[in-house]
Parts: sequence; structure tokens; C-alpha cells
Amino acid sequence: MVRVLDRSVKTIKDYLGSLSILKGINNINAAWEEVSMNYLNGVWCHLLPYFMHDFTGFEPVENTVEVISRLAQEVGLDEVTAESVTEVLYSHGQWISNEDLEEVTKGNEPTEGG
Repeated sequence: MVRVLDRSVKTIKDYLGSLSILKGINNINAAWEEVSMNYLNGVWCHLLPYFMHDFTGFEPVENTVEVISRLAQEVGLDEVTAESVTEVLYSHGQWISNEDLEEVTKGNEPTEGG
């Protein structure tokens, strides 16, 4: 409101009379775009400190892959390697073909009488 009134000769009454719900929503949207992520994190740290951490980013995927493969080997899953973990991670971004889906479901088909 202050920005509009500073740039025009409108009175407060004229300004308030020209408002609509859509303009209000657009103003809220514009205001949220100006709020930085650091500011939001700072606010949430004070409101819910139990749930907030000094998180600055994800650790590299390579480290996570190595940890997963090492833990799998420690529990006896010797066939799990860093390459197989990477393959599984990247496969989630790919579509499965009909042929692959049929192959996977072949062993799960019900048998007659059962």
C-alpha cells in the first residue's frame, strides 16, 4: 500500500476501494518471492529448533553409495557393490518397458487351483 500511495495521488480510501481478492493474492505471492530461504530457515530455527539442523546441503552421492555398499557387505550381502547401488539409484529415473514388466511379473502369476 505504501509503495502505491507514494507513487500516485490516490488516497487510502481510493486504494482500499480498488482492492480485490485476486490483487491480494498476487501481492502475497510477490511478497513470498522476496523471502529468501536463509531467512525462512532462520525463522524456523527459532520456532521449531528441535526439527531444524544446520543443514547446508546434501553430501555427495558417491559417499552415500560407498556407505550403502559397505554396510551391505558388513551384513553379508556380498553381491551388493558400489556399481549395483549406483545402477539401482539411476534406474528410478527411467521408465520400465512392457517387456521388462512382463519379465518381472512372470514369477508372480497365480497357478491353477491356488
